[in-house]
Amino acid sequence: MDTPEPTVQPARRTRLTVQEIEAVTVIGFVDRKILDEQNIQMTGEEIYRLVDELGRRKVVLDFGNVEFFSSAALGKVIGLMRKLQALKGKLILSRLDVAILEVFQITRLDRMVTIIPAWENAVKWFTSGCVDTLAACPIRGCTGKLRFPGGMVVDNRGTCPECRATARFLSPLAPPTCRIEYVQCATYEGEWVRGDVAFSDGVQKRSNGWTLSVVGRLDLFAGEELERVWMSVSEPRRIVLDISAATEVSHGGAEIVSRLAKGTERLGIVIPPEPTGLNVSRLPADIRRFTTPADANQATHADPTAAPTVTVSLAE
Repeated sequence: MDTPEPTVQPARRTRLTVQEIEAVTVIGFVDRKILDEQNIQMTGEEIYRLVDELGRRKVVLDFGNVEFFSSAALGKVIGLMRKLQALKGKLILSRLDVAILEVFQITRLDRMVTIIPAWENAVKWFTSGCVDTLAACPIRGCTGKLRFPGGMVVDNRGTCPECRATARFLSPLAPPTCRIEYVQCATYEGEWVRGDVAFSDGVQKRSNGWTLSVVGRLDLFAGEELERVWMSVSEPRRIVLDISAATEVSHGGAEIVSRLAKGTERLGIVIPPEPTGLNVSRLPADIRRFTTPADANQATHADPTAAPTVTVSLAE
């Protein structure tokens, strides 16, 4: 359904913007840095007043204008969440800056409060009946469940609360399973290992293999994360390993790739087309090497009898 045009009401103070959309209250922040304790106290009182005096029960906090966020402000958010829970209400956070989102993830508060990237989709979550969907983590051996607000109608990406893998699923859902588009595991800051499903048919979305890419270091630790994603691919495994964005291949990382290659039906490696300082001599010499992902995909994944699309179970 289309999100209706919001009715904007002037807040009592200038530190907040308040929008009312079909009984959903969207609260934005004027200040880019929420650090001053006095201002935080005043802002908190204003938000609490909306709940206590005006009876707001469906609240979205829009952090799209916020760059910095203190621990005192975090405490106010937790207090608001608990207040709404006690009143049978609901708090959703939206448009969190990457640094602020990391604070919620490090403190594991992202397990307690619902986070939806766009505030418009948060409103849709409320107006569509507040139905969530749980999906099993696509990483083999992990028992975590990814929660998707609105049954993936508003966002089909999620992070496993147990292993911290991030996955994107194809929507709409088709219970009792759903299909994976990619899964990503962070290694170091700004570095990751990611597996993308290679589709042989863009319309039918048939999958016949995976492309695993390494951004940053491929050392022992990153290799272990690569192995987690690699072993989650259904057999017979057909994999393109793209290390064109890797900055290092250590002995430990190369040994893991060598071991994984033995259990893979088809494997091709994409390496940088020109010398970049990346030492690929440690990788197994018998693995086919390519300089472009297109060539690697064509040689490794092309097959008229494509394998079934990768799926995971939906949880109750």
